[in-house]
Amino acid sequence: MGFETLPHNDYLATLEHLANVGPISTSVAAGDWGMYFGGVFDGCDYESNVNVNHAVQLVIYIKIQQTGTFSAKFSVVR
Repeated sequence: MGFETLPHNDYLATLEHLANVGPISTSVAAGDWGMYFGGVFDGCDYESNVNVNHAVQLVIYIKIQQTGTFSAKFSVVR
């Protein structure tokens, strides 16, 4: 038990952790999320300082088909 620090901005490390260990809690800059309704959020400005102002939990749900393929759904819980 305890915690683990994942590499910053590493999509594959995040997916591996979600699939093999479990949910991730993190801090995010959610100031621009006010008009966000779904899909991939791409309103990040990496050139300026960010104001980290929310804690969220990232969860993955994987559905394995009988054919051996799978689909994944990500959820962010505020």
